[in-house]
Amino acid sequence: MNNYLVFKSPSRFYDDVNFPYGFDRAGIFTRSEVETLHDCGVVLRALETGQQPPMGEEQERFVAVCQGQAVAESSVEKTWIKYRNQISQTKQRVSFYNTPDGNEVPQDSLDDLM
Repeated sequence: MNNYLVFKSPSRFYDDVNFPYGFDRAGIFTRSEVETLHDCGVVLRALETGQQPPMGEEQERFVAVCQGQAVAESSVEKTWIKYRNQISQTKQRVSFYNTPDGNEVPQDSLDDLM
């Protein structure tokens, strides 16, 4: 299952919503993982979402990994799972006027600070 070319796409994959400065600047992925995402991400996303039917044993296995029916073994599968885990994590937002539980700080508490 190390046939990288089975997943290679003619166009490069970018995720400007979750990685606006690129995969390589996120500090999450190795260079080889960034290359895998750029080169194979279009096909991998299409396979995962069902926009492209799997062609061959490697792609069928990849779909099974995405559906949780198999464990990721190849570098392509592991990289895609790592990418999916990163984009599925909720980002914690901090606001000066909100407490960690999401409630607003009472105005009298803010007045005491000034």
